[in-house]
Amino acid sequence: MTNRNYFSDKFEFKESSELLTIATDDDFQDDAKMAALWELERRGETNTQQTTLAANLQADQKKTKQDRKNALRYHTFGRRFWAAVIDGFVLVPISTGIGYLLDTDNALVIYIGQILNYFAPYLYSVIMHGQIGQTFGKMAMGVKVIDVGENSEITFKQACFRDGVPIVCIIALFLYAYLSQFLQGIGFDEVVSVIPLFIMGLVTLLWPFVEIVSMLFNDKSRAVHDYIAGTVVVRVD
Repeated sequence: MTNRNYFSDKFEFKESSELLTIATDDDFQDDAKMAALWELERRGETNTQQTTLAANLQADQKKTKQDRKNALRYHTFGRRFWAAVIDGFVLVPISTGIGYLLDTDNALVIYIGQILNYFAPYLYSVIMHGQIGQTFGKMAMGVKVIDVGENSEITFKQACFRDGVPIVCIIALFLYAYLSQFLQGIGFDEVVSVIPLFIMGLVTLLWPFVEIVSMLFNDKSRAVHDYIAGTVVVRVD
């Protein structure tokens, strides 16, 4: 199949001398040069040097397009934001179901429901990413989490590491809260402090903002959790 581009139709009726000028003049863009050389080649009026020039120009253009495509592959900030919004809606039925569990006088059920309520978003994230590298939100927005080497899917361990910081903070909050209740119950009120609770709660609240900011300062839009887990999010469409 003959090579053609935007200029090809226009160059079919130009004189060969004019086409040769276009092909060798640096004032013309590469697309025009290639079209001129292709038309000369079609007429059988090119030499080996000109044929090589056309091939080199075409190769350079393909490389430029591929480099641009590769760069866009990591531009996922907006898509990840909307993926998170979609995942929020996905989690609504789960939260509603947990709410029904809490509508009881059974202390054990309430305790389990509270734990599920806190951990549901992270369990959802870990399970989905660990299995297929995407949540439903990421599927809808055409992005996927892969290994930073880009040669394999992420492992379940990497999925856990991606959400490790908030999970550890929540576990620590629960443990310290119940430890505080226990100590107060046996009369050790003086050793109980709200400072650790405040610090862990603050870290949990600020973590999403740290993630967002970190995405803005590297070429591949990797958040802190991507560095921790050795992952990167890419476009898949």
